[in-house]
Amino acid sequence: MATDNCKCEECEEWPLSMADMMTNLLCFFVLLVSIASFDEAKYQAISEAMLEGMGGENADAVMSADMQAEFELQQTIQIIMQDLKTLFDAEDEDIELEYRKNAVAINLIGSEFFKPGSAEFADNAADILDRVASIMGPMPFPVAVEGHTDSIPINSSDYPSNWELSGQRAAAVARYFLDKGLSKELLKVVGRSDTHPIASNETTAGRALNRRIVILISPM
Repeated sequence: MATDNCKCEECEEWPLSMADMMTNLLCFFVLLVSIASFDEAKYQAISEAMLEGMGGENADAVMSADMQAEFELQQTIQIIMQDLKTLFDAEDEDIELEYRKNAVAINLIGSEFFKPGSAEFADNAADILDRVASIMGPMPFPVAVEGHTDSIPINSSDYPSNWELSGQRAAAVARYFLDKGLSKELLKVVGRSDTHPIASNETTAGRALNRRIVILISPM
């Protein structure tokens, strides 16, 4: 008796389903790598194993341009962070390094970085900025300099409000980088006043943390 059901090996659709499954698995592994610490050797080994399982003949087509760009971006961010960690150690209590989305953030505590109520640098600021500039020179990526203050209104003829103070402090850092040779096309200055606190403004310690400069290096 004739039948409409074909045997699996005679069916023309199963190679397409298998290819789809292998592509999804590849995307899954790449996603795992993108949210973890990068190990290029392991990443390459996984990619090669998956591509070999899919035939290995169309490796360039399987790894999309977007996936390659994302890998390179995250790898660059890792390199920037590693370079910064060689310049700042745990003893630098007023400097914090953190990952942001597609960026590295350098947090400089303002109470130690600027003179009180002023955009004039404190004595240790030049040494810190020189170290940051040494990283940005060889890797010319966009840099946003953000100025932050606490919530206590400033009483100064030079700065009508914390908006002006935060903006002037950020601009002072940007000018320093310009003097060190960084291109002005790569710099952006942002004054945020007290709109992005990282601690309570109800305590002395919290206000000291909120007075800060944030340098965002974004290799995009």
